[in-house]
Amino acid sequence: MKATGIVLVIVGALAVIFPHVAGVALEVFYGVAFVCIGLVVLIEQANNRILDHRMRNFLFASGSVVIGVLLLLFPLAGLETLTFFIAIVFLLQGGYQLMTAIKGQTQTNRVWAFISGTFGLVVGTLIILQFPSSALWVVGLMAGCNLVILGSTIMTIRYPE
Repeated sequence: MKATGIVLVIVGALAVIFPHVAGVALEVFYGVAFVCIGLVVLIEQANNRILDHRMRNFLFASGSVVIGVLLLLFPLAGLETLTFFIAIVFLLQGGYQLMTAIKGQTQTNRVWAFISGTFGLVVGTLIILQFPSSALWVVGLMAGCNLVILGSTIMTIRYPE
């Protein structure tokens, strides 16, 4: 497991150093995944003799294929959309945490909720202020940070041998 952690840290560090490349790679990965999932469901439905939920599954599969093809044809537009949603999540999380800090019962919880909420609002605002150019680095940077933290965690956990 230690080797897995080391590989994740290295890949994560590369994603942090080259966030634009990592972002586009993730976008292409998601595009391929959506197309594959959609095609598998379409094939399953073609072989399925039971009509129950057939239309719903067909719509889901068709939508997945269309989304995947759009992501593959227009990766930068997909990155912009994903970056915008990430900024909105940071802003909503930050606002919620600040409301929690204002209504908090204990002083310790209020301080951490205030710090977390302020951080969320600042990061969300910075992403929006730099939008759409932030789309070139936000997704890759966040994925890289996640991989570094995940790899570090895996290396420090003791697994039975």
